[in-house]
Formats: sequence, structure tokens, C-alpha cells
Amino acid sequence: MPRSKKPCEKELLERALRLVSDHVGEIGGAAASAAVKILRAAADRAGGERNFRRRARIIVLFADLAGYTPYSEATDAEEVSAFVGGLWEHLDHLVHAAGGRVLQHFGDAILAVWGDETAREDDAERALECAAAILGTVPAYIQACGLEAGKTAPPGMRVGIHAGPAFVGEIGSVGEYAVLGDTVNAAARLQTAATPGQTVFSEAVLRLLKYPPVVRELPPLALKGKTEAIKAYTIAKREECARESASYGPTLRPARSGRKTALQESSMVGREQELRALSGLFEGIAAHGLARTALVLGDAGIGKSRLIAEFLSRLPVGTGIIVASARETARDSPNAFLRSIIGREADILDSDPGDMATAKLVSHAEAIGLEKGIARAFARFLGYEGPAETACVPIDEKRGLTSEGGYALLAAYLRARSRETTLVITLEDMTWADAASRSAIEDALESLSETPILALLASREETEFRSADARIRLDSLPSKEAAALASSLLEGLSPIPSELLEFSLSRAEGNPYFIEECVRFLFDRGAVDRSASPWAYDARKLPKKGVPLALADLLQARLDALEPADRGILETASVFGRVFWLSALSARGRPGGRAAHSNPRKRLEALAERGLVLKNPASTVAGTEEWCFAHNLLRDVAYDRVLKSDRPELHERAARWLLDHLGSSAAREAAVIAEHFAHAGRPSDAAGLFAAAGDMADRVGDPRAAARLYKRALDSESLPPAAKTRIAQRLAGEL
Repeated sequence: MPRSKKPCEKELLERALRLVSDHVGEIGGAAASAAVKILRAAADRAGGERNFRRRARIIVLFADLAGYTPYSEATDAEEVSAFVGGLWEHLDHLVHAAGGRVLQHFGDAILAVWGDETAREDDAERALECAAAILGTVPAYIQACGLEAGKTAPPGMRVGIHAGPAFVGEIGSVGEYAVLGDTVNAAARLQTAATPGQTVFSEAVLRLLKYPPVVRELPPLALKGKTEAIKAYTIAKREECARESASYGPTLRPARSGRKTALQESSMVGREQELRALSGLFEGIAAHGLARTALVLGDAGIGKSRLIAEFLSRLPVGTGIIVASARETARDSPNAFLRSIIGREADILDSDPGDMATAKLVSHAEAIGLEKGIARAFARFLGYEGPAETACVPIDEKRGLTSEGGYALLAAYLRARSRETTLVITLEDMTWADAASRSAIEDALESLSETPILALLASREETEFRSADARIRLDSLPSKEAAALASSLLEGLSPIPSELLEFSLSRAEGNPYFIEECVRFLFDRGAVDRSASPWAYDARKLPKKGVPLALADLLQARLDALEPADRGILETASVFGRVFWLSALSARGRPGGRAAHSNPRKRLEALAERGLVLKNPASTVAGTEEWCFAHNLLRDVAYDRVLKSDRPELHERAARWLLDHLGSSAAREAAVIAEHFAHAGRPSDAAGLFAAAGDMADRVGDPRAAARLYKRALDSESLPPAAKTRIAQRLAGEL
């Protein structure tokens, strides 16, 4: 049987794609951009993948000829056709020259996009430059056509520009390429707010400009179909630039947030003042035996985890340490965070049946000197289902199954852990902790004021915590420390070329994770060869243009550079959240849906080499490896790429995999599994699980969570009448 041509064809196309990408500067921006788009689409098709249909963050330009309707009504159709045809050709040339793609013409209007295939640093600038070229040259075109101003000639073009996520790819029976979504609609509506000869753009575009012009803020636009008014801007006129430069300088630079994230592999740089503050708290506890709680605050990814890890590495040998992170996907699951904390300490897996989980907790409790009766009450509070125990329990058993009793049980556990040594508790991502766990933790720590415990609570938001003794807020690294970090990441080069440091630092604004991702981008492009000793630098492969300015766009660009199968692995994994499991990636879905991934371990190992995923040392589910995304932001970008049409199948696949692999312990994760079924459009499967999760919340004394989960259950018409009646009665007065 002759071999299929597809693998050979795909290999040749991928080789051509790499060749073009490596010589963008020599080929020229517009030509290279067009070539990359064509080759990437062809390579995806040759590989049998559907990845030419995806979600992407793009820049959309919508331009319209004001006064076109009266002009066309007063002019012969043949003349109108010639005028519009020439206009299209002129506008197409301007868009292509700016590196954009013309998607559609609508009579007198044009729709163009940037970043639909490959995101670039200056896409927003390119779109604004294109808009300026349109406004500056179309009047001359109109005049060249012999139209007289004020009579039959249209008064000029109006342009609207917006940035955001959209669907891009082929749709319909003939495979027409399209860009769809609210971003496109908003651009069109911004255009309608412009006057002839004016460009109106959104705040989302302004934030992407590295060197913004002086702008004039317009009144917020209440756009049709939008629940909130959108901030809009236009380029300031020359006289406004002169007037306003005296007050705030020649440019506006809006604050950029959400770009900062922790480092996983690089050495600690800076943060000495923060480390001294933490060390001072610890030394005070060791000397006086009094508990202290510190909040470590900062934007997503600023380096909270890295700071805490460095502090822990400096603690004296023998210090007790508890480390846990809350999961966003479990924030509505009662006591999920507490189960994560205690589960790590007692070696309890998510897949352990209730009896086994209880036995492990009792064994662990005995090892630290905690009474067996308290351990069993704690097991019931956490939702582990084991055999009843009638032994004397020092804490009232009924209170042991409420949030009030829960904090006392947690306090007893922490007191036992700190009996022989100072105990340091580090709880990360408190933003996502479920309400029952958060309440129990706060109350327990407040009751342990005379116990040698240091609690470090990391959160991305300003948060109130009654027992907080200190607040440590992390900001961007100063330029000297940022340069030291970049140098440490490039230490295999000797000397380090100054242009590499400039590339890594110029767009990161002191953000450690952004610096790291810029360096990894260089590794991906082959500008730095780490296989050589010492490392080798190829200046020809240092990107001169085309590097995204925002962190989310940079992460997207890194995913764009992956093989389609590797991108698919990450997209499937992202449905589970930051943490996922190996065997879940090879699970089969609906007939005719996405195919299961073949050899996922090999692909994950390759992705780990790129710094995109990490293998956890132990799994919380028996019989399979546990992996995680290198950072929550990377997971969010991967999930944002998943087509909404594919999400229901993937969420259903995740729900059924969890049911199969958690077995009898699935009841503890009922809220998580129910959410997957809800996203899958399976309300009948979700209803019973929401009801079960509500029962657990009710049982452990979290009435707010119980009410919220019960209401989710009642949303389904498939819930049995008896269950509806029972839940309605609980909601009516007993909760």
C-alpha cells in the first residue's frame, strides 16, 4: 500500500514555515506575514487538524465611507461600481502595507484584522498607522475620481478600531475564512461614532500601544448590545497636543496590569526587603511563641510564590512546614481547600474512598499526637465518608459538622503540629479558597494567638483578614534587579549580547515572569542554542519586529509556534484547570468529536522542556500522573483558545473522566464535576451533583454555599419532584 502523502506534505510545509519565520526581516513585514499565514493554514490542513479554527486575540479595523448612500443614489451604478472598485483596491493596498489582512468589503466599508494568525508587538500601532493612511489618502482618491466636494463627493472615511478575543477560521460549507465575535461588532460600532476624517479606538487598543500618541478621550459610548459604556479615544489634533503636553507630557501611558507571575526555574533576584520582613516575623515567633499572620499581596504572577519558596528554603532545619494552593475550579466546593491542605499532609488522594481517607487521617493524627476521636470528627467535617465512631469526642460531635466546630477541629490539628517546633503555614491563591475553608482558617488562626505558628496567605487581591499582623505587597522589579534576572536566565552565554538583554527587558516592565517568557521566546525561535557549550547566539534569529507587547499575547504567540497536536494537548488539559492528569488526555469523547490524543506523555515531556508544563511529584488521583501548567495565566490563555463549539464536549469528557477515576470519592468533588456537566450543556447530569454538593455544604455548616448549590440544582427540570420539594423546603426556612 503506498504511503500517504500527508506526513511528507506537512513536513515540507512546516520546514518552509520555519524558514520564512527565521528570515522575516530579510523578506519584509507584509510579504512575510502573508507567507506565514498561508503556510500555517496549509500545514494545519495537511496534518489533519482543525486548528485553523481557533480563538485568538486580535486587532480589528472597520472603515466606512461617510455619505456613501446619497452619493450612490445620485450617481449612475456603473460609475459607482468603478469608484468603489478603485476604492477597494486602494484600501487593500494600505492594509497589506501595514501587515494586516482584509477580510471583507461591505459596499463602501472594509473590515481588516491584525494578529489573527501571528500576534506581533506592534499590531496596534500598525492598525492606527493604517487608519491614518486611509484618512490621509482617501480624500485625494476622491478628488482624483473627479468628484466635487460638497456636491456628489462623500465627505470622507470614518474608522473604528478595537482589540480583544475572537473566533478565527473557516466556516460554512465552502470553508470561508472569517473572524467573528463581539470584538468585530465593537469595532464596527466605534466606527459609527466617528465623524468623517476621524479614527475612534477603544481603551483596549490604547493599552497595547508602546508609544501612544497624545489622545483626546471621548465621552463613554453606550454602544448598542453592550451592557456597559466603552471608553473611546481619538488622536488629538496638533493644537491639542501642544496644549496638553505642558500638563502630562507628549504621551499617555495607561497602567498595565495582570502581567506579573512567579518564576519557576530561575534563581531569586531582589526582594531582600520583603524577605527580611518575613524573617523578622519568624524570629519573633521562635523567641516568644506567639502566632503571626502575614498577607503576601500582588497582581497575578508578580512573584508571590517565588518569594515564599525562597523564604521557606532559608528556614532552620526542623521547622514544620505546610504548603497548599487553592484551585479556581473548586472555589464552590465546600471545604475543598481544607481537604487539599490536610490531604497533602496525610497522603490522602482525591480518589481515595471515604474509609481509606479516614484511616489515613487517623493514622496521621496519631503520629502527631492528635486524639483519634478528634481525627474522626475532622474526617467527617472534611467530607470523608467512613464508618461511624462512638468513642468520646472532646469537641461536641454536632459542632464538629459545622463551620463553628470545623475551626475548632482545624485549630486542634494545627496545635498538635506545632507542639514540637515552630510551624509555618503557606496558603497560596487564597483568592480562590472556598468560603467554608476560608472561614475555618481565619477563625482557627485567630484562636491560636499563643501558638508558635507563622501563616503566610498569598492573594492577588486586597483582602481583609482579622488576624493579619503584616501586609507585604510586591511590585515590579527595579531595572537593576530585572537586568540581573535576565542575565541569570542567559548565563550560558559569555558574554551576554546587550541586544538580548534589551529584548528581554524593554517590554517586561520589571515583571519577572514576563522576562522569563521573553527569554523562552528567544529559545523557541532558535536565537539562543542551549545545546552548545557554551551556548551559541544567532543574531539573525533575534526578532526585530513581530513580538507581542502584552504577556497574554506573548503566551499566545508561544502556543502558536507549537505543532497542532501539542496545542491540542494544552487546550484539552486547560479544561480541567491548572492541574490535569495524563490519562485524561487520552480519554475518548463523543462519537465524531475530538479524537483522543496519542502518546500524550511524550508530548508533555517536550512541552515541559519548553517550560510550558510541569510534572507534579505526586498525583492526587491513583493510577495516573499529575501535571500542571507552569502558571495560571498560561492555562487561561490555552483555555481561551478552545473553540466554544468544542468546549461542551471537552467539559463532558472531563466530567466523565473524574467520575470514572474518583469512584466513590466523587461525591467530595460533586460541585466541580457538576460545573463540568453544566458547561457541557448536560443539565440533567449536573442537577443531581449540584444537589449532592449542596447537601455537603449544608452538612458542614456553610449555608450560603448550600443555598447557591441548591439553586443551581433547581435550575434543571430533570431533578426528581421529591428532591425539588426537599430542596425548596430547605431554602424556604431551614438553611
